[in-house]
Amino acid sequence: MARRGYATLPVGSTASGQSNTADNLVVSEVLPQGDSTQIQGNSVITVIFNRPIIPLETVEDTAKLPHPLEIQPAIEGKGAWLNTSVYIFHPTGYMSPNTRYTVTVKSGLTSSDGLTLTKPYQWSFTTQAAQILQIVPNSDYSSVLLDPDLMIYFNQPVNRAQAEAQFYLHALGQAVPVNFAALPTLNAGDNEQTTSASLSTTPRPTATALLPPTLVPNTPLPPTPDMTRESIKRIFWEPDSMIVTFKPDHQLELNTKYEFGINSKPDGLELTSETRSTFTTVPLPDFVCTTPKDGTKDVYGSGAVIGFVSPMDKDSFKGKITVEPKPILYKEYYLYNAYQLLFPVNARTRYTLTIAPCPKDIYGNVVTTQVPFFPHFKRFESQHR
Repeated sequence: MARRGYATLPVGSTASGQSNTADNLVVSEVLPQGDSTQIQGNSVITVIFNRPIIPLETVEDTAKLPHPLEIQPAIEGKGAWLNTSVYIFHPTGYMSPNTRYTVTVKSGLTSSDGLTLTKPYQWSFTTQAAQILQIVPNSDYSSVLLDPDLMIYFNQPVNRAQAEAQFYLHALGQAVPVNFAALPTLNAGDNEQTTSASLSTTPRPTATALLPPTLVPNTPLPPTPDMTRESIKRIFWEPDSMIVTFKPDHQLELNTKYEFGINSKPDGLELTSETRSTFTTVPLPDFVCTTPKDGTKDVYGSGAVIGFVSPMDKDSFKGKITVEPKPILYKEYYLYNAYQLLFPVNARTRYTLTIAPCPKDIYGNVVTTQVPFFPHFKRFESQHR
């Protein structure tokens, strides 16, 4: 039975097409198979001979052993004998994408019992092209913050200069791109070489997207994380050149649909998959809902939750929200676009929640609208028995 992934050969034949007899030294199997395509760039090249090439006791002494392969285009890597008749070559890193490689087993190779490979054996394979595996934010994502980290994941290492040159970001319907030309390129672990001392302890950027809260008044929300961190204006590469993060050099516009990605170029970085994503930034701040709703009766919760369409500045709520009758004890929590007020609810008591004007989002924009479904006063009854 042929090994999985190896060439399947007729009985009595070899990879070289010669008769597999005791009088011949021939190549029995190869990996990747001849004329195969879409080969992963870090694949191991393997050659199996029909007879032992080296004595068993010398397998470990690789420096003195024959290295029978020639590879074009040349590949950096290391070859070794897996056993007496199997030779493997490990590329250093990845081979070039979408490239046809030709491997030659040189003639003159001699087996341990004196048989000789009388003519060279040659086969070729083609590596897979570069492609984008994932783009963050995902396409059609909404409520993305105005200083997003735009991340692109590749299936293999790519040419950094080509990827950066072919990257684009623009608002749909507009032809003016966001400028990345002045951004320094940083590698993971290069924190000490950043352009500002304040960036020396900056962690690896992550995708910044706004997630809607689950408005459940009985469940306390954790404190809001600091969302006003310094904008890191840079292009950030992982060491393996397979993940890149782009950071715009200025805040994006509110409630605007953007498209970003990498253009595919035959004379540059050529890609074979979808290379773009669209997302919409957060809108102007506004109320979206409350829990419980206005006028709700038979409430068995322990407070109220106010939801907004965008992340809010928690300091702008100070002194702006009051409850009547005033609770003896209460706690406030913030999580992105949700504000929660927790307090013990007395039985058969009507509470009024009042929100003063002018709470702000994290960018300083003030809530100015007064919509019918969210008046200033929220009343709900508790009828614990």
